[in-house]
Amino acid sequence: MGLDDDTMVVAKEEFERLTDLRFLVSSAVDDFERSDRDEAALRFLVESLREGL
Repeated sequence: MGLDDDTMVVAKEEFERLTDLRFLVSSAVDDFERSDRDEAALRFLVESLREGL
């Protein structure tokens, strides 16, 4: 295909799934950073990620 070594081809559905996961993780981390960063906030972060994955 003549692609560079750092280029890959991904199915559209997989790309969309990965994009959604990236958004989920980014949002969860942002929420945690805005929180008190205590144990309860960390648990909420982990649960949010588990539910979303």
